[in-house]
Amino acid sequence: MANVHLRVSPDEMQRQAARIEEQIRQAQKSWNSLYEAAHASRRYWEGDAADYRHRLLEETRQEVLTVLGRLKEHPVRLLQMAGIYTEAETKAAGLVQALPDDAIQ
Repeated sequence: MANVHLRVSPDEMQRQAARIEEQIRQAQKSWNSLYEAAHASRRYWEGDAADYRHRLLEETRQEVLTVLGRLKEHPVRLLQMAGIYTEAETKAAGLVQALPDDAIQ
């Protein structure tokens, strides 16, 4: 039987997933504030500079939204892994309980 040792407990994975979600939420909130401020300054720009600034802002916005979307996948994956580990531990404990007392000598 293999000796398996997890370096990170499922509970720690769940705590870190919550922490990461909060950090992503704060980053998104900060980005939204920055975007709104930059978007509100559009009336100060005219001509080619206004067009370039608007295009650059929207391109950056799309990139940031893509990155934030990818980052949001990480906590979900951590929670999935924690669930898999917890389920495996539960099944292993059930199998051990089902063994007769003299199964391993």
